[in-house]
Amino acid sequence: MAARRPGRPARGDRSPVRGRAGLPGAVAALLALASLPLAATVPGVATAAPGPAATALDAATTRAVAEAPPAVVLTQVTPTAVGPDDTVEVTALLTNTTAAPLAAARARLGVVRYRLSSREALRGWAAGEVTTIAPTPVTEIELPEPLAPGESRSVTLDAPASALRLLAYPETAGVRGLVVDLVDPVAGLVGEGRGFLSWVPSADVDPVRLSVVVPVTGPAPDPTDVAGWDARIDAETAPDGRLARVVAGTARSRAVSWVVDPALVEQAASGTPGAVAWSQSLLAGAAGRDVFATDRFDPDLAALAAAGVAPLVDDRGLPAEPSGPASPDGAPDDGAAPVGTPVDAARRAAATWRTDLALPAEGTASTQVLAAAAGAGRRLVVVDDGLAGLDRTTAPGAATVTTPAGAISALVPDARLDELFVEATAPLDATLAPPVAAARRDHALMLLLAEIATVGEESATAQPHLVVATDRGWSPDPQALTRVLATLAADAKVDLVPVSTLAGSPQPPASREPLPTTSRPVAALRAGTVERAWQRADELRAFARVTTDPAGLSAGPVATTSAALAVAWGGSTQERARLLRAASAAVDEVLGGISVVEGSDINLISDHGNLPVRVRNDLPVSVAVGVALVPDDPRLSVLDAPAATLEPGTEQSVDVPVRAIGSGDVTVLVRLTGPDGEVVAEPYAFDVRVRAEWETVGTAVVAGLLSLLVLGGVVRTIRRGRSARRTAPIRPLEDA
Repeated sequence: MAARRPGRPARGDRSPVRGRAGLPGAVAALLALASLPLAATVPGVATAAPGPAATALDAATTRAVAEAPPAVVLTQVTPTAVGPDDTVEVTALLTNTTAAPLAAARARLGVVRYRLSSREALRGWAAGEVTTIAPTPVTEIELPEPLAPGESRSVTLDAPASALRLLAYPETAGVRGLVVDLVDPVAGLVGEGRGFLSWVPSADVDPVRLSVVVPVTGPAPDPTDVAGWDARIDAETAPDGRLARVVAGTARSRAVSWVVDPALVEQAASGTPGAVAWSQSLLAGAAGRDVFATDRFDPDLAALAAAGVAPLVDDRGLPAEPSGPASPDGAPDDGAAPVGTPVDAARRAAATWRTDLALPAEGTASTQVLAAAAGAGRRLVVVDDGLAGLDRTTAPGAATVTTPAGAISALVPDARLDELFVEATAPLDATLAPPVAAARRDHALMLLLAEIATVGEESATAQPHLVVATDRGWSPDPQALTRVLATLAADAKVDLVPVSTLAGSPQPPASREPLPTTSRPVAALRAGTVERAWQRADELRAFARVTTDPAGLSAGPVATTSAALAVAWGGSTQERARLLRAASAAVDEVLGGISVVEGSDINLISDHGNLPVRVRNDLPVSVAVGVALVPDDPRLSVLDAPAATLEPGTEQSVDVPVRAIGSGDVTVLVRLTGPDGEVVAEPYAFDVRVRAEWETVGTAVVAGLLSLLVLGGVVRTIRRGRSARRTAPIRPLEDA
């Protein structure tokens, strides 16, 4: 089956009835659908909590729409930018909202010939709040079959652009209103619907630049419960899961920028076959695209800023990575992932992603957060709640904000475009009949295109550049999302570009609302709690430097600490506190992995000698420590701090050279130190009985005793004299 052109309905979706130009008619102005809150019923999308009155109104409106859908909904205009030589096709969904059949119903198309030059005028006209001249008739069609009560039917009215009777001068370009009404000889005017077309009489078009930023983050991470974390990832990466929808719907549009949590992708790559397949599809879609990496586990930047701490990194300046999937106690498993595995591919890809963009949790951007982002080297910050333009013309999608840590380029999404984009890509509303739900979604796309085209006609000193940013909980219909992005890419009034294009282009100044100084973090933890948790992690990383694998040894507790601040945990304060307690316990266990073996006190009876210190390594990696002795009395001087290397699970005796200056009892403190002299184990003390003069006295006594023995032997020999036997001469034997 041949692929259809983006923005154009398939033949099977269009009514076989076609209209002709030139028939008269006039319409009134009211479209109930256009005045509805478009994002009120989008499933899976987090929105700001409305007040009681707004909630009641939205609920009542939703029920009214479900019970009585509009009689006419304009769903599509092709081409999206109409030129003088084009044929205009307007598709509308007609619904018989009366109690009787419409036997000879007709649909009539008209155009408002004057330009809607501002977004305010566009919205007012769509809602029926702006009075206009009667639309100019363009064409009409008669329905070939009766329309039963409650029945809906899609029709397409077409006419050459000349039937619009619009002037073909460049200065007449802009958005025009369309009206389709449903009439019947018996029932009269059943209803009308309003829509828009973008009139482009010249091929010389200055399109509006549009950047779309999409987070790929979550679900809530828990390195202490890998099975539970994997189960949540499986649910969201399954074919109908949120993450699968986001990646599938945006994969073909390389202009869409992704903000990805590398820990999520790495964990998915180590999981079930379905999760691995999703991670591989994400890596394939990341090629040739702007991809920005969040800090691992996507922590709440407002909580970090309030505590005055930075995201945790290891000694190499890279995000701390476990060498394998975490074990239940938060420690890494054995060894790094082998080269060529999906995990290895995820890590290598993440190393190429940009790290200069910060994505605060929804509604938490503040000057404090922007300053913290600048201090961490992230010069682009998405600000979804603040810095709104105050002028009549649309403010550009970027603004420069000065912070104590340097200038920040704040990317400011357009709230109305965000709303329409989410509505146009949402799954069909289950409270509505499928044709009505689909029409509502298509109508949102029409309004989105009209809003963008209107911005292009506003007076501006530079080419407009706008931003659309979805939130972390966005769960689109992938087919609808693909269609919306393709339609935007094909529209002559839209230039769909990566967000880096906006970041690298100067934007005109605009009056804006101020940002709050501080904001309430999503992670409802005390700043002191976060600060202490980060201090414990810093202690661990300093300690781990004495090992042969610093990142691997500290990865588990550091990951658990970072995961506790993940935005995906939302208001789950108990879960966050549980993770921080688990991380602290894991830090204590690692810090106790190197120790001095307790021994007996030592006697030192010479002025020079070695004090033996026995060291034990209970860690799973080799360690190299210095053995430093600190006496509490100057009568004992330590000559050196020898180094010792211990294999996992072994003990070693280390001789420390000392010199005794005097005699006495000295308490010696043993400190095991790292490369910078930091203490890496609990200090241990023992006593040394220094008796330096004993060696001299003992030698003198022994020498004196030996001298006396020798002298005594000499005297004894002299005093005994020579015996007769010993002095008698030797005579020869006489002959017998």
